[in-house]
Amino acid sequence: MKKIKILSLIFLFGVLSLSSCKKEDNNSSSSSNNSNSTTLNPPAWIQATWKDDQSNGYRFTSNDMYTLLMGSELSVSESLKDGEYFTETIEDNMYEFIIHRNTNSTEPWHFNKLSDNQIEHVDNMNEHRTYTKQ
Repeated sequence: MKKIKILSLIFLFGVLSLSSCKKEDNNSSSSSNNSNSTTLNPPAWIQATWKDDQSNGYRFTSNDMYTLLMGSELSVSESLKDGEYFTETIEDNMYEFIIHRNTNSTEPWHFNKLSDNQIEHVDNMNEHRTYTKQ
């Protein structure tokens, strides 16, 4: 069981490092949370479970995001170590949060609302992946 948990954490860090993007967009309807928060505050429109055609995806709650991959669910907040924190940007159709790591590195996560039933995640390679609300 301990080995599975360690492997899950290693996998989460791999996913986190591959899933980053930064959008340069100045929208007047945005709000930023630049405090050093250890919990997320996703907007209401994204709070749901979102999956692709292979049942992988994300689950957003009022204070966290979980990655869903191969039947496993991993909390992004639980991946934080002491001294690490989030900053967020929220717009009507966009949600972005950045994980600030102790290694002076950042991991941006960027999501766009396509419709009430679809979102897209834009990764660090600028690939757009669509997810459907479950």
